[in-house]
Amino acid sequence: ISGIKIHNLHIMKGTEFAETMPPVLNHWKYAEGLIDFLRRIPAELPVMRISTDTPDDQLVAPHWHLEKGQFLNYVIQQMTMREITQGDQCGRGFQPLASGRDAASTIPVITDDGSVTFFSEDWKEHYHTKAGARLEADKKFVEPSGLAEKLKTSNIKLLDVCFGLGNNSLAALCAQRADKSVCSTCEADTPVCPPHQLDITALEMDKRVVRAAAEHFQPLETDPVDWKKVLSELLQHSTFQSEAKTPTLRGHSSQSTLSLQWGDARWLIQKLEDNLFDVVFHDPFSSQHCPELWTVEFFKQLHRVMKPDSALLTYSSALPVRGAMREAGFFIAETEPGQPMGNGTIASLQKETLTGFPHIGKLDERRSIPYRDEYLCATSKAILRQRQKSIEEKVNPD
Repeated sequence: ISGIKIHNLHIMKGTEFAETMPPVLNHWKYAEGLIDFLRRIPAELPVMRISTDTPDDQLVAPHWHLEKGQFLNYVIQQMTMREITQGDQCGRGFQPLASGRDAASTIPVITDDGSVTFFSEDWKEHYHTKAGARLEADKKFVEPSGLAEKLKTSNIKLLDVCFGLGNNSLAALCAQRADKSVCSTCEADTPVCPPHQLDITALEMDKRVVRAAAEHFQPLETDPVDWKKVLSELLQHSTFQSEAKTPTLRGHSSQSTLSLQWGDARWLIQKLEDNLFDVVFHDPFSSQHCPELWTVEFFKQLHRVMKPDSALLTYSSALPVRGAMREAGFFIAETEPGQPMGNGTIASLQKETLTGFPHIGKLDERRSIPYRDEYLCATSKAILRQRQKSIEEKVNPD
């Protein structure tokens, strides 16, 4: 074999398949199958085509919302960030590049609280505020979420969108500590009440940053786990489970689990169950550089997977972000970290959940025009262009 062409199934008008309509793949599912296939063919085998196209007047299904070039770019992005190469599953792949291959993304940057972040050359910004990577995780995510208090009375399922170095998940694990008081579900003479179970589902596309964090992360003596080892385990197995350090009392368990799913969060979120999470940490790069995860449609997906009394926390206070949250059906309020890093936002399906936080009133009509991504697959440039067009139409309706 001197070359290979790969086609996704297209059902055309006038064919037998058009009558029976077997299932066909959307671009996300096809990309996953394609990537798996590419890993199993030799690296030196030229791939001449990875998808097909059919004239619209002849196509019955599937109807993708990506052009062939955009789909190619998506596959390349996924393989690059997930450290996948053609042939790497058949012993005839390209040799992995040396550590630090993305030097601009993996050189550690020390923030003001002494913790480490990285600068992303892909997104042109740091992963965390320079005021403190771990400080931001505590003040903008864990503390306003009330996670420590929630763990006193019930098991908690947490969704960590854009895991990165894992600071937010680690801060959540730090909050899961034995409380010296007695909670309402324990016997009155119980001297120590262990926190309930914490189950974290994390979404991340870029294995490179997790690998770099496993090398450069600076743990603290007070951390409940060795975070470098946890990151290494996640890279290898995508899961981590802690050992319970306290005895089980009346069904309590201080055990924690962490499951890391790799890929585009816009696709991964669609595979999660409805009404699943008690807390959501939403921590993508800024909406100016990564509008894909700040759209009305993505927030609607977050709304779908959250329980009625759950809370969503983000560092962002940008008006287009808050406008998107409002349109997606959230009530929103201000979080005030009390540190030099600006305010954040807390959102919930119920207004009562936001008691104690400053309510966010009416938003500026033009500046809060949200980002949109109808099919959850548009490029960042297309999303930004669409919003700019909406702004111009608002300013000049004629």
